[in-house]
Amino acid sequence: MRQFAAAAIAGASIFAASAAHADAPIQPGLWEMKSAVTDVNMPGAPPQMLEMMKKPQTMRHCVTPDQASRGPQELLKQSQGQCKFSKYDFRAGRVNAVMECNSRERGSMTVTTEGRFTPSSYATTSKMVMNSPMGTMNITSSGTGKRIGTCKG
Repeated sequence: MRQFAAAAIAGASIFAASAAHADAPIQPGLWEMKSAVTDVNMPGAPPQMLEMMKKPQTMRHCVTPDQASRGPQELLKQSQGQCKFSKYDFRAGRVNAVMECNSRERGSMTVTTEGRFTPSSYATTSKMVMNSPMGTMNITSSGTGKRIGTCKG
């Protein structure tokens, strides 16, 4: 369950960085994305695990021109059909989206993301609710990203 949550948080950052819209598509290149869990409600979880989840994460991702033109729906193909957007609004510098995922093994998850973006940066807040055989978990996270240069190799 923890891996599913970590993947969702990382995925939310990548989908925000990959957002393409009619006004100004994102710039291809090397993006640095930072995410931090600001609140976790996971009944029965050891305190050490909750503190570990709250450690900020930084990752870099190369966005190709092709990826920038296709937008985040393309990234959902990696979920093997387990995730879909029930709300998707990227325009006028604002993002407002709801992504829903269902897995027979892991249960269901809904991620609501709101924030702002430009062609070279973004800042979002995401709220995730997971329902699994182990119980319900709520996570709130913040994410920022910016284009930091060209991709190497």
